[in-house]
Amino acid sequence: MHNRVGADVKSREITPMDAVVLVPMLAVIVFLSLYPQGALKRSEDSVSASVAAAHLALTPGLSTAAFANCSPRGGSTAADEICVSIPAAQGGR
Repeated sequence: MHNRVGADVKSREITPMDAVVLVPMLAVIVFLSLYPQGALKRSEDSVSASVAAAHLALTPGLSTAAFANCSPRGGSTAADEICVSIPAAQGGR
């Protein structure tokens, strides 16, 4: 595939600077593949807030008072499941 190389030719496949970038990135990939729950727990609050805002924006007649009893931490309690199903309970779609 390649031509013959002489003794003075240096390989430019990966440089030390490339390794400085790639090694931490690979470490993060391996960490997230072994323990994804850490990232999921940290993002749970913002995802819950985004879902509540989307429900509020897309459901006509739904007020912010409907989400007053929702847990700000997002959890997996029965009350949190009710908060997700509020539009259906109020006669929504």
